[in-house]
Amino acid sequence: MKNLQSLFLNLFFVSAFFSCDFVNQKKQKDSDEKKTSVNEADYLKKDFYGHWKGKSKITYEETVESYAFDLKINDNIYFHRADRFNEDGTFTIRYDRESEIYSFMGGDFSYNFRGSGEWELDEDYLVLTYSEVKLNDHESSYDYDEEQMEMYEVLKDAIQNEFIENEVASYKILEKDSKKMVLKEENAGELEEGVEYAEVVTYKRVD
Repeated sequence: MKNLQSLFLNLFFVSAFFSCDFVNQKKQKDSDEKKTSVNEADYLKKDFYGHWKGKSKITYEETVESYAFDLKINDNIYFHRADRFNEDGTFTIRYDRESEIYSFMGGDFSYNFRGSGEWELDEDYLVLTYSEVKLNDHESSYDYDEEQMEMYEVLKDAIQNEFIENEVASYKILEKDSKKMVLKEENAGELEEGVEYAEVVTYKRVD
């Protein structure tokens, strides 16, 4: 979600160091369930309770300081009563297979993540306030050699250190029924140069 996207944007700049300097030094979610448009929006919290699964991708273009890479996110979000939510999933940093850093890293870098906080509905917006985000090693890292693991851990620490407590993420609800919701980040038009976010993110309910 937005909080994670903010962390990943910082990763883009952190990557400027680790993509080049590190390489140079170590040669890195029924027919009667109609779609609800924004003009018809009258959402109830009870319609959101439960487990939703989504996928998204953020593309970072190549710059003078950094290699291009894609960030693929698979996340699960759980909406609870008492205005609480939990989130977990995996994100993968994927460089071009022909790039020098891909050769050094020996493949993609994946991390597991967990988040939690409070959620609310504000007309046709879904608003999340994160109290915690935690990164953990993905099982794919277990076979890394010493140099790969060093870079893997340093990147993880750099991303984790960018987390801001009580950061707010706001999404416009474009579509919502009992099985699917389509969200658009509130600030999607204010994208940073060289970073391409998914236009919308679709979440599907998990039974």
